[in-house]
Amino acid sequence: MRRENGRGAWQSCCNLAGLTVLLLTLIFGKAGLPLILLIFAVLIAMEHLFRFRCTAKITLYWFFLFSPLLLIQYASIPDFRLRIITFVMLAYIVGYSAQGGNRKFAGFLDRAGPGKIYLVALLIFALAACLLYVNGVHLSGDEPHYLMITQSLVKDRDFDLKNNVEQKTYFQFLPVEMPPHLKQRQDRYLSFHMPGLSLLLVPFYLLFDLLGGLVPSPLFFRLTAAVMSAFSALALFYFLKLQFPERKIGAYWLFFVITFPLLFHAVHLYPEIPAAGLLIGAYLLVFGPRKRYLAAGLCLAMILWLHVKYYPAVLVFGLIVVVRLLRNRDLKRLFRFCVLPVASLLLLLLYSKTLYGTFSPGGIFPAANYFAIPHEFRLRALVGYFFDQRDGLLFYAPLFFLTFFSFRKRIRHQGVLLGVALSYLLAHAFTTVRGAHAPAGRPLIFVIWVLIALVLNTWFYRREQGGGYMARFLAGFSLFVLIRLLLFPQFVYQPVYAHSSQPSSSLLTFLGSDSLDLSRLFPSYLNVEKPLRPANFAWLILVTLPILIYYLAPPRMHPSRNRQRAASFFVFLFLVGLFCLLPRVHLGKHYLDKDKGIAFFNNSRDLTYMPEHDVYRARIGNRYHLYLSFVRSARLTFQVINHADADMMVRNKTKLLFHSGKEHTSKKQINAEKLIPIYLNKRKLYPLEIKALGKSSHFFLFFRIEETP
Repeated sequence: MRRENGRGAWQSCCNLAGLTVLLLTLIFGKAGLPLILLIFAVLIAMEHLFRFRCTAKITLYWFFLFSPLLLIQYASIPDFRLRIITFVMLAYIVGYSAQGGNRKFAGFLDRAGPGKIYLVALLIFALAACLLYVNGVHLSGDEPHYLMITQSLVKDRDFDLKNNVEQKTYFQFLPVEMPPHLKQRQDRYLSFHMPGLSLLLVPFYLLFDLLGGLVPSPLFFRLTAAVMSAFSALALFYFLKLQFPERKIGAYWLFFVITFPLLFHAVHLYPEIPAAGLLIGAYLLVFGPRKRYLAAGLCLAMILWLHVKYYPAVLVFGLIVVVRLLRNRDLKRLFRFCVLPVASLLLLLLYSKTLYGTFSPGGIFPAANYFAIPHEFRLRALVGYFFDQRDGLLFYAPLFFLTFFSFRKRIRHQGVLLGVALSYLLAHAFTTVRGAHAPAGRPLIFVIWVLIALVLNTWFYRREQGGGYMARFLAGFSLFVLIRLLLFPQFVYQPVYAHSSQPSSSLLTFLGSDSLDLSRLFPSYLNVEKPLRPANFAWLILVTLPILIYYLAPPRMHPSRNRQRAASFFVFLFLVGLFCLLPRVHLGKHYLDKDKGIAFFNNSRDLTYMPEHDVYRARIGNRYHLYLSFVRSARLTFQVINHADADMMVRNKTKLLFHSGKEHTSKKQINAEKLIPIYLNKRKLYPLEIKALGKSSHFFLFFRIEETP
């Protein structure tokens, strides 16, 4: 008893020491009171939920003892804030992976009816739509083209887009000109997109007209996508209940709804999620407890109008059902299942022939000789759907890595689901078509429900075997990427086309620096001739080895809990070194004035040099980061020329060097010997953060940097 009490006291002291060190690090880094309160509010909430201080001999609070490392090489206060947030997130990811947790969440979802499930999904997707709108994300990619077809159907009652293009009627929902996606036949302009999604949007567009601009168009149509996608999320919920009837899947369903890729794809006007929802519905109506073959056929009939790329999966699913019914000699149900898809297909052929002059729905799209594409590019596309750093699913949602470990235990109707998924993926990769301008993972969204079932099958199986460390870690890292995307929604879009040649992910570029190019550490499988990247082969080996070990090793072989906790320290330190310790600096334009002995880097377009006046111009309201080196002298003078009743503040990390006030002119000498440098690629630089403060961003502040004699 005394030994246990002594161990508990020692553990409490270490926990308190970690929290104290974290608080002191936040104070010395000048993180600011709001961020300090936010971090400790999160700590209190997570402790209340998981009881981290009581669940293990070594708790995640011990990780906070390493937080002073973040004070060594940071470039500015904003840089420090981002790094301390990343540090705390990594501590929770690694700590929870090692310790686990027994708290149950979202249990009410398992008891809720379909209406409540739908409203939960709609609320989550609506919040995501508002987030994109607040960050100025407009409709993009194929979205305005689908809407223009809908606009023509509502206003002109036809599919001819000639007047819409010439009169630019799409300005009603898109503020810029767009290159139309058209095929000209005779005197008509026809879209090369299938009309299914546009037909679904007709009632929403009528409502948009009725509101008369009361809701801004980007927000309205993002919410429209949320309304439609919530039905697919509802179908996913009941699909998971059918797959795992002995499990309470409410919390797992909620996790996939609030994380990438569903959260962001659900608020875009693309056909993938509606098509996935319809196919899930067909599956439930055929393989669920209540058989509704006519309704299942209706779901397949609607998919035919969304895109031809779904035809292989629809064909495989349909053939499986037809064979089952023929074996049972159930001709009545066979007729009910087939009548609507056949009628829909005939109507689609008539539509294609009437407007495009061909019975083939493939003729709607621009002509392309897919058979001439080298097989190497097809393989790259298939691997890239999962592993490419720009649009690969696993890069943004690492939890789906568990898909490859799911085959020790079968899921229900595994042959049907794998047949649907593989037929779609192989046919899609055959064309080498990528996600284009859309959130990453778009080629996999149509079968994402199958992948989710495989992931959960692995997760539940490992829990039965006493494991689960890797599942918790990958789930935590998926949340880590999600939070980054929520903070910086511009990184949701990593456009990849068949001709794209830029391999680097902008998210990795942002997380890295000139000291460490993270994009070189991750694979890229673009469909262009490029030198072979070592990371491509390295990742194939890193992925293949654990899969082979998993299937070749005994089923119950997994590390002990103590080994997992010990390894967690090394994993945590590695991740901190990768994402937190190096200054997150990308050197921009290089200014060099040998006469003044000044050399510095600036990565902002709003700070420019005006040689005719020998001054630098800074837009008021912005923050600038300069990185100085000294050619000769180690003393400089800042001279501010203020014509706009503005104010200028200069900091070196947390130290305030210069505060000009609102005087017309002011000067300040800076001694480099008193500045704190950073080291970037063996280069000694002095980081300066400049704030130009004022009432209006339409004015500028001018300043000179001169060598002090």
